[in-house]
Amino acid sequence: MQYQSFNWTYFDFERFRVYLYEGGQEIARYAATSVNRQLPVMEKRLDFQVDDKIDVIVYNNQNDFKQSNSYLKSRFFGSLVNLLN
Repeated sequence: MQYQSFNWTYFDFERFRVYLYEGGQEIARYAATSVNRQLPVMEKRLDFQVDDKIDVIVYNNQNDFKQSNSYLKSRFFGSLVNLLN
């Protein structure tokens, strides 16, 4: 696997921040729309209000994601998302 450097930036919203790098604007906007819509639904379903700002990290493709430390944690988060669906 070839490793590359990412020049991260973010879109900042009231309750969350979406991190992205070059080429990720479209998927970051989609993620922001989804989080904005689904966060209240998840809070209601879990009967828990998130007080801190949530960080959302968007990768442009699977290979970029795999080179990050986040890839190692994805099984847990994937299981959590499946539980909530």
